[in-house]
Amino acid sequence: MSESPPRIEESAAVNFDDRIEQLIGSLTMPESGRHNMPQGQVSLRDYPFPFKGVVSVTAGVTGMTARACRTFLNYFAREGDDAPAAELEVSAAFGFDTETDRLSFGHRDGGSGSPEAEEEQVAELVRCGALDTIRCVSGHRDWERAQERLQVLGLSPRIAIDTPSGLPGASFRSDDSLLERYKFGDHLDYRIKPDFRNKLHAYLWEQWAHEAHAGQTELVARFNRTIQTPVGGEDATLPFKRYAGPMRGTATTLPALLNAHDLDWLVYWRGAALVDFEPALWSIVGRTPDRDETRNIDDPLADYHQRACWTDIENRQAKGELLVMPPHRLLGWLRLRQVLKLEVERAEDRWTVRMACDPADTDYSALAENGFDGLALVVPSDAPEIEVLPQGADHPIEMIREKDPTLVNLDCLYRTWRPLRSGLTG
Repeated sequence: MSESPPRIEESAAVNFDDRIEQLIGSLTMPESGRHNMPQGQVSLRDYPFPFKGVVSVTAGVTGMTARACRTFLNYFAREGDDAPAAELEVSAAFGFDTETDRLSFGHRDGGSGSPEAEEEQVAELVRCGALDTIRCVSGHRDWERAQERLQVLGLSPRIAIDTPSGLPGASFRSDDSLLERYKFGDHLDYRIKPDFRNKLHAYLWEQWAHEAHAGQTELVARFNRTIQTPVGGEDATLPFKRYAGPMRGTATTLPALLNAHDLDWLVYWRGAALVDFEPALWSIVGRTPDRDETRNIDDPLADYHQRACWTDIENRQAKGELLVMPPHRLLGWLRLRQVLKLEVERAEDRWTVRMACDPADTDYSALAENGFDGLALVVPSDAPEIEVLPQGADHPIEMIREKDPTLVNLDCLYRTWRPLRSGLTG
């Protein structure tokens, strides 16, 4: 009698990524971690009026010289017949030269003079807001020296990227573990992309879930939100995610990174994206970062395709669809959506809205110092006259009321968004 064939039992174990995929696929958009403004109440709008989406672009330090940095920033404030359809508020990062113990643009070519002269140029641009991010200071001792130098110069950049820890006075920090290469934008519907499984594999879900003991919705929120919740530690800065495509963001690949299709989706879903970009690098389009043969370039805007990409974005901003914000302003806005409280006193003929926030809060005080420009609140369309009072104020601020172009049955009370700085020179 022959032996029975071996019995093959199916494993009851399910791959962790498969479980997360099933979980996310079963959730509705309100559960996905995206920001949803409550109906029938007064709340801070997704973004300044009338914009539906936001993209934030920072020029990185790899290969960046003083001349290249100014050329790049000046492009967005050009005047005359070549003036842009809308002024894009694009910022840049700066680094720390461990050989000279000075701040730098990232790459010395001799054209910026001595290390001391280059540092003074960096400090000038930090003070006017054109440089808002310190980046790529690796070792802890080097980072301590960089912080000491910033303190001597009286500089407090709001953002630190690829640094061992946060920075006193900085509000946000990021590193390569929060560089998401497969998901473009914040608050998007994760189910519309065919490479969803790749996105999951690119993120350390299991490790984070173990450390945070998070619930299901919190896991999804982590995947679908730009600002993250710190897990342990004494670092007061908030971690945030940057977004990149499968190719390194350079002068030649930016049009693929900010392609019209993804920008359309960003506007449609009222999303936001902080884009990782190195304008002083050339690379082969279509290759992954380990094979793209990068090299430094003198003119970060020499490529026609990149200029056409910026023209497309300028036109989108001019139409009131897509706003370009520097990282510290976008992250500050996203954070205010979480912490700003609005106390509403309702009467039959008038509502009074009082903003409640710690006056020392960095993001709120920055908004107040700029005359609350860009402030936008959504209110029910059938609400009576509404006045808005800042924290501790006795008199309301002047605001415009219009029907919101995106949200059903909601009006918007707003002040016009304005760039905080004008064009650069030199």
